[in-house]
Amino acid sequence: AQAIFWIQQDLEKVRSTASTLTDSGSDCDSFANKLYSALTSPENPKPLVGADFNLTRTPGFNSNVLTLTYKVSDSTDEDDIIATSTAEVIPDAAFNCP
Repeated sequence: AQAIFWIQQDLEKVRSTASTLTDSGSDCDSFANKLYSALTSPENPKPLVGADFNLTRTPGFNSNVLTLTYKVSDSTDEDDIIATSTAEVIPDAAFNCP
């Protein structure tokens, strides 16, 4: 449950950043890249259930849609995955595009 909460917290930060992006007039079809560039890396490692874990997010880009694949894994064994999730984020400014 703590790992999923950690993912949700990070996703809320991503959504908050997505709501602050603005359109410079030439950003249509590139908001996903612009959003990912504006994100900071998750703070790692983090203690959960008596061990240290890392949160990683892997991006996927499709025009204005940023797909994030999350993984929480043991900091000493990347193959020991305790949670995964996928989310899509569309920055608010993308809705101003024609």
